[in-house]
Amino acid sequence: MKKIEIDTFLKFRFLSNPHFSPDGTKIAFTVSVPDRETNGYLSDLYLYDLGKKTVSRVTCAGDAKIWSWTAENTLIFTAARTAALKKEKENGTSFFYEISPSGGEASCRASVPASVTGIRLLPDGRYLLTIRHDNYKDTRKKSYEVFDELPFWGNGQGYTNAKRNRYAVYDMGSDKLTYVADEWTDCSQYSVLGNLLLYKAYPWKQSVMGIRPGVYLYNLSTGET
Repeated sequence: MKKIEIDTFLKFRFLSNPHFSPDGTKIAFTVSVPDRETNGYLSDLYLYDLGKKTVSRVTCAGDAKIWSWTAENTLIFTAARTAALKKEKENGTSFFYEISPSGGEASCRASVPASVTGIRLLPDGRYLLTIRHDNYKDTRKKSYEVFDELPFWGNGQGYTNAKRNRYAVYDMGSDKLTYVADEWTDCSQYSVLGNLLLYKAYPWKQSVMGIRPGVYLYNLSTGET
């Protein structure tokens, strides 16, 4: 029996985030592999064709971790593939690339002034974005951190002081971005049914976070909570 070595873990493949295409003919999913150079993971999109029962690779740049189907049965994902876009990404802008399930070159289609960590296609063709928002972005110093709330640290997240997960509805056609709640409300765990968004959230600011978040219902058509 061959012993397990450190490099053995670099050969692992992790499948995640499977979703049916809107027309129901394919399943897209992410395959992530460990990367020693970046001390992280490289993620690409793959497709399973339900009719042909075949698997094909769609992307190969290792930057397609955050993605969604579109209403037109194409795929979009967040990436920054030029030096200029990478610089803008560091300043908090996210770029959406679109690619055909049959392959080809992905093209940059849109951008939003926010750090997107999740995308979901809504029934009306818009997208529900999960955004990591830093309320102290413009005042943070590189030499020290200010802690004025608890908790201020999260495992795998680093410093979380004044940072919140936010939900926003994005219309790619009109480039309109509408936030569901204010910048100090921490959102998590949602479910979509028709034009209704049910989500868990905890509004708090510069204090101790409680243990009893609320459950909210947001109307995607009217924008009312």
